[in-house]
Amino acid sequence: MSAVTLFAWSVPAYFQGSVVDHTWVTTYDSRVTIYPALADVLLAGEHYWYSWGSFRPRPRRDAGQCGWFSGFRRGKSALC
Repeated sequence: MSAVTLFAWSVPAYFQGSVVDHTWVTTYDSRVTIYPALADVLLAGEHYWYSWGSFRPRPRRDAGQCGWFSGFRRGKSALC
């Protein structure tokens, strides 16, 4: 396992103001490095984890591609 910086992101699920949200975690800061597609993330050797929702290339608040930076922390990546 290697130590990496993990970035957490979230967006309200279904509609603005929802009490539930979609969350995802990346090994890159998508405010700085923007990958247009999930395949580009993989080709760059980065990781993007999510369990529901869709791929979001960057955090922004328009046209359904909104997402908020929730924080980051050093962690260990273990891939199965």
